Amino acid sequence: MKPLREVLKMGVPLLAGSLVEYVMYIADSVMVGRLGTDHLAAVAIGGMVSEILWAFTWTVAAAVQTFVSQRYGRQTAEGIDDPAVLRNSTAEAARIGVIFGAAAGFAALAVSFLSRPVISILLDDQQTIRLSMEYVGVLRWSMVPAAVFFALYGFLSGLGKTRTLMIATIITNIFNIIANYLLIYGKFFFPRLEIRGAALGTLFAQCLGLIFLTLVILSRRELREYRIFRLLKPKASEDRIGLFSGIFKAWLPVTVQNIGAFCVFLVYEGLVSRFGTVHLAVIHIVFLLIWAGKSISGGIAQGGSILVGNNLGRGDKAAAQVYVLACLILGVVTGLALAAAGLLFPKALLAPFRPETETLLHGIKALRFFAPFMFVGTAAYSLEVIFTFNGRGALVLGADLLSHGLFTLAFSWTAVLFFHGGILVVWTGYALYLASFSLLLFAVFLSGKWIGREIVKPPEDKQAVPSSPED
Repeated sequence: MKPLREVLKMGVPLLAGSLVEYVMYIADSVMVGRLGTDHLAAVAIGGMVSEILWAFTWTVAAAVQTFVSQRYGRQTAEGIDDPAVLRNSTAEAARIGVIFGAAAGFAALAVSFLSRPVISILLDDQQTIRLSMEYVGVLRWSMVPAAVFFALYGFLSGLGKTRTLMIATIITNIFNIIANYLLIYGKFFFPRLEIRGAALGTLFAQCLGLIFLTLVILSRRELREYRIFRLLKPKASEDRIGLFSGIFKAWLPVTVQNIGAFCVFLVYEGLVSRFGTVHLAVIHIVFLLIWAGKSISGGIAQGGSILVGNNLGRGDKAAAQVYVLACLILGVVTGLALAAAGLLFPKALLAPFRPETETLLHGIKALRFFAPFMFVGTAAYSLEVIFTFNGRGALVLGADLLSHGLFTLAFSWTAVLFFHGGILVVWTGYALYLASFSLLLFAVFLSGKWIGREIVKPPEDKQAVPSSPED
């Protein structure tokens, strides 16, 4: 019971922030959806393209936390002779992380200019293409501030400052929801920008979040001591080169996995759109509800991943495994609740979107079909977060590529193009992906391969953690 309590204590603040962030995300769809089915379909496609761009940014948090949490675990272990030196080692990881975050943000901005030709290949409806690009065209400018924000997020989460992150996330996303309402509908003296207003609200909110975390780090003594905003002097220490390389290696598989997954979803939605705009709107709602369950299990698991990383940094693999099991139990409970809601109360889950009659009928069928797969996907997401936030993203990448390749793509497209399958067959392809990906993650956990090697050596090795002198 103690590990469950500790995971909840660490994870509930992150869960609160994750839920508010999800509410912000779904608010875009709800508010824009009230402009009409065409707008909901456009935000489905534009949102999926944006998720590909976001994958460059939020994954920076996972990579930075991987190093900060384990170095902080080493720093706070018993019997350490010079914690100040190790504190600087933790700070160095954060400094490199901020620089890496800025680079990742500019990479996302550059990639965003490929959006129009990609969407034009996937869709024939010019209205949907135009509306989608209105959304992406504004949102792209939030990538750099978002990536730096997530670098700071990874630093604070690695130190276990989850309450601070909860406050930052809540403030940012509440601001986003309010800004969306004002700018989408043109309330008070604001212009009516419709789908562009949703993207502009997100841009303003990301800038606010970055400013907030920066002020927190500069104003609190225990955080200011790390001096992470002291720019690196023009020297290339072995630790700095190793850190940049290590952060990149932790970031790359997670980013590739998420970009690949959202590219697959984008292609999948292109397939769904062949059956009509109504089905495109329905599958978008299904994705949103599945992500709702993942937001809950993932928020808790991210808190658990900090405890896992701290214990790996101390060399205590047995304790790390116990915390993973605690996260998994909580993920199973969340998955069961979501599946039950999908089976028993599908109409209530669809109500916030105010769907038209045809969309409502197809939506009820879809939720009841996907309910059991929502369960396994939500439970397994706990493992995905644990692996991702502890430098084991390559394992997740392999499982995801295999499952998506076999089922979301090969099965679905083959069934439609060669056997003229209907929408139920297309749903089955995604359902099989959820099941197979989840089983592969469980297999990785049981094998113990996710533990791998430590990012830093255990406490017994006094020379394990490279450090740089105080600036």
